Parts: sequence; C-alpha cells; structure tokens
Amino acid sequence: MTSSVSSLYRQTLRAFRRSSIHASRQDRSASVSLYLRQWFQEAAQRNSDASTDAPGTLRRQVDNMTTFLSSNRKYNELVKRYNSQWDLPDEERLRLTANRVGLQMPAEDPESRELPTGQTQAAAANLPVNDAASARSR
Repeated sequence: MTSSVSSLYRQTLRAFRRSSIHASRQDRSASVSLYLRQWFQEAAQRNSDASTDAPGTLRRQVDNMTTFLSSNRKYNELVKRYNSQWDLPDEERLRLTANRVGLQMPAEDPESRELPTGQTQAAAANLPVNDAASARSR
C-alpha cells in the first residue's frame, strides 16, 4: 500500500476501533479488519493504475466511512446519556416516565393483574369457580 492509502487505512481502523461495542481486540470481529485490509489493498492497486480520480474517490469513500462510524458512536453515546431508560423493563420505564412528568403510577392490585387470554382469576389460582356459568354446568 502506498503511504496515503496506508494512512487512510489506519484512520479507518482507528474509527472502527472507537466505534466498536467490544472494548478488547479479541472480542472484535477479525473479519471486518480483514475485509478492510483487502479493500485497501485493492484500492492501492487501483490507485497505482494511473487513473486520475482514484485518489480523490478513495479519500471521499474513507471520509464517508469514518464519518459514519464516528456519528454512529456519538449517536449511541447520546442515546445512553439522554435516554437512560432504553435498557430498562417496560414497567420500570413507565414508572420513570410518569415520574418525569410529575405523576405516579398507581399501586398495582395483585389480584387484578392481566392473565393469558381465556383464563380467569380463579383458574389461575386453582380455586373453585362460583359463577353462573359453573352453576349451569352442574
């Protein structure tokens, strides 16, 4: 690889490393870095074929790639900072959202919880049913 292509390659690898969700090198996918290496080697060969616009095209593609990676990283940081509830369970998220606007969620009655379709409270608790339907069936 020529020196300019090598510097672009290193710039892309740095951007990839910063935007990776895996902190350690072993956890990161090796296939991505291998793909990038092959892509840059092919770009270096195309660059040496004396096409006049190849260096500018490569530079734009690398700039787009690094901009995307850094923007994606910044977006994820902002989501974690300003929407800290994104990884919470639904009940906790609802409670925190209600608190944010000055409301409190009502205390949930354990007997009035939702049941799977077609199941009654008595059936869920394995209690005998004393309603009109059971009286007719006797």
